[in-house]
Amino acid sequence: MYSTQFLPLLIRHIRVCRFLRSIPTDFDGKSKKLVLITGPFQIAIFRLQLILSLGYCVTLFLGLFLGKMSMSKKAQGLVFYSMHIVILAARWNYSLNNSAMQVINSAMEFETQLLQGRPIPKMSLQAKLIKLFVHVVQFTLLVIPLAVFCLIMFDPCSPPFLLSMSTNCASIKWDNCGIEIYILIFETWMQAHMFWAGALWICFHLFVGVVVMLNYFQVVEQRIHEAKTGHEVEACIKLYRCIQIMEKLLNAFLMVRIVPVMVAGMPGLQILTQYVCIKMHEEISMPGFLIFPLVFGDSTVNNVLVFTLASWINNISAKVLMQLGNKMVNLDASRMGLSILRRKIKACTVLKIKFGSNFIDRGTPLVIQNFCLNQTMTLILIKSSRLAAKD
Repeated sequence: MYSTQFLPLLIRHIRVCRFLRSIPTDFDGKSKKLVLITGPFQIAIFRLQLILSLGYCVTLFLGLFLGKMSMSKKAQGLVFYSMHIVILAARWNYSLNNSAMQVINSAMEFETQLLQGRPIPKMSLQAKLIKLFVHVVQFTLLVIPLAVFCLIMFDPCSPPFLLSMSTNCASIKWDNCGIEIYILIFETWMQAHMFWAGALWICFHLFVGVVVMLNYFQVVEQRIHEAKTGHEVEACIKLYRCIQIMEKLLNAFLMVRIVPVMVAGMPGLQILTQYVCIKMHEEISMPGFLIFPLVFGDSTVNNVLVFTLASWINNISAKVLMQLGNKMVNLDASRMGLSILRRKIKACTVLKIKFGSNFIDRGTPLVIQNFCLNQTMTLILIKSSRLAAKD
């Protein structure tokens, strides 16, 4: 749960983002809630970063698709460009909308009532895996700026970065402190504030939000098992409805930006990193190359683990409603009371993690992996056939 299992990770992530001035959010230690920043200077810095991020992505797009470079170089550049697009979409909040904060604040307030007078549930296997994955993602966020710095230092022509757009990038030397060194520092700063800010909402809304919903269902299932009277079953139905409200709040934020971008962008990122790791490991200098297998691992875990857990919300909510219906069989209550309870159960709907008019079901991870493998093999065969034609 947010308040008992993931709050320290969230606070640590927010502190790094506040140091970089990359989010309009802070954690209030007194109220134990996320709050919007109010300082005009801090808001101006945040909005400036958003405008710079948008201009940076547009510049990378122009350099990558209008510049003259080989297909291998474009594939390498597409990895970084895809990451920047996903992160920019996740962090964009020029109007300072507080819906993202409301989801987490509402969840922590709900958990206070849920656990009142009861022992804190043990951390589930799913929660342990997601917590480990969030640690890995935060490690990746530390590595990315350093890897980009090293990659540009060893090869200034590495796409899609700004120095690669120069016709004289191959002759750049770092013994003289010219404008190139300032561009390198600017690139490193852009990676740091963009990735830490965008990853905040991806990690603690999609990753953590999914596993927290599953934790809530565990509590409901336990209370259904303990219920023996009509009043206790009615309390379970009310609890399910509260979880249903949390699902609506979560989906209101996720289905607009986060989930569509992740469903569209992460499989593409997995395809590109697989291709680069297999076919271009000899062309990219170390230690800059290490970022590609690291991003490949993160994108694959997201496409398999996170989407699988997201699909479980649909399956387990249907299972909980079935358990509530079965509880009616041996329940000690009047016919009128049983009829009312059955109507209340029928009024409850199955929960889903939505994107657009669709939702993540149990077949989504398999479809994504099949697509990624097929497309990677297609790219490898095209590359091999072109090399054979040249020979």
